[in-house]
Amino acid sequence: MSYTLFSATRSAILRLVVFSVAFAVSLSESGAESRTWTSSDGSRTFQGELKSYDKSTGMVTVVRQDGRTFQFSRDKLSGDDIAFLEKSVGGQDSASGDSRTNSIGMRFVPVPIIGGPTEGKTVLFSIWETRVGDFRAFVKAAKAYRYESTTGYTWEKPGVFKQTDAHPVTLVNWEDAQAFCKWLTDTERAAGQIEKNDIYRLPTDHEWSCAAGIGDREDPTADPSAKRGKIPGFVWGHQWPPGKEVANLASEEVKKLSSNSEVIPGYSDGFAFTAPVGSYPASDAGLFDLAGNVAEWCADPPRKDLPPTSNAAKFRVTRGGNWSGRREERLLASYRGDTPMDARSHGTGFRVVLALAEGPLVEKALPKSSLRFRCTACGLVYEKCSSCGLGPESHGVVNHPPVHEGCNGYGKTVTEK
Repeated sequence: MSYTLFSATRSAILRLVVFSVAFAVSLSESGAESRTWTSSDGSRTFQGELKSYDKSTGMVTVVRQDGRTFQFSRDKLSGDDIAFLEKSVGGQDSASGDSRTNSIGMRFVPVPIIGGPTEGKTVLFSIWETRVGDFRAFVKAAKAYRYESTTGYTWEKPGVFKQTDAHPVTLVNWEDAQAFCKWLTDTERAAGQIEKNDIYRLPTDHEWSCAAGIGDREDPTADPSAKRGKIPGFVWGHQWPPGKEVANLASEEVKKLSSNSEVIPGYSDGFAFTAPVGSYPASDAGLFDLAGNVAEWCADPPRKDLPPTSNAAKFRVTRGGNWSGRREERLLASYRGDTPMDARSHGTGFRVVLALAEGPLVEKALPKSSLRFRCTACGLVYEKCSSCGLGPESHGVVNHPPVHEGCNGYGKTVTEK
């Protein structure tokens, strides 16, 4: 059985993505009508048609009148809307066929991508930030990987606070995150658990924005640094100071340990430092801890026009803020941090996405004998080097390899026939 999930493009053309589904409920067949949906606190309303409701995860998919698809969790809705959901599905559970749990227990859900290189593709986001237990499995199995600390603090023994396997891993730099993704990809490809062109990787900056619910209001072609803090609002809504226990931020609990600590006045979240993943309400996309807990590495540099040899090119975007976040502007869903790739901190971790190979590798057809680049990390084929803009025929005069922005893999010249 299958159902069709609609994802709107920037040009408002609906794209169809068909998933295999067990116990799925396609509400369009039952004559679902457009209705007004209201948030649980009554602050937001919008008009839209219910397309699906997954009782096992609490995720609701609604298509607005302008064709845009929104996903959000059941607990974000008013009592009347919840009653409508229960009546609409008749008590039957549904589960998205592209929601999955991988070999080390990481759970993934699909996030519709609007704009950018991966628009219309299936990008599955881990619902949690990568946990200590996940990273432990990697370190134990990846014999070639070596974690070396110059401070005495490590991902396993952060020193400042205690962590369990359910807490988000910290003190990992961008290269550590990349190594984890490569190991997980290689391991599951070899075991036949994912296809040969599927890949675990860090999300791009724009994909992260889509997961946070602001991707349709940003220009996917603009530099991340140019979009920093431009859109108001937080992952949890527009309330500032935030309501009680919406995310793991700089709360009054920190003052119990140090009276001089700067916190969000009056805010309580139950934890002084990191919290076990999933301790707070999920986002509209069904993801936990997009705000707070640990800042999350993204694939992108803050700017796209930087020479690869410059110091500025050694920085990467981080999103979401962390457990010590207290400044309103730095907790905006649209805020970006610029962090050195080799930096390890107690406030930085990462979230993984699984990109599934589907459809054509390039959006527009090229001559069959044309010379192109193929990214060695993800397999995508593209025409120009994203570092210098030159094509394969002219690129040889430039003393650097082509860099694919989507996953920061290095390309090699190939001839497609």
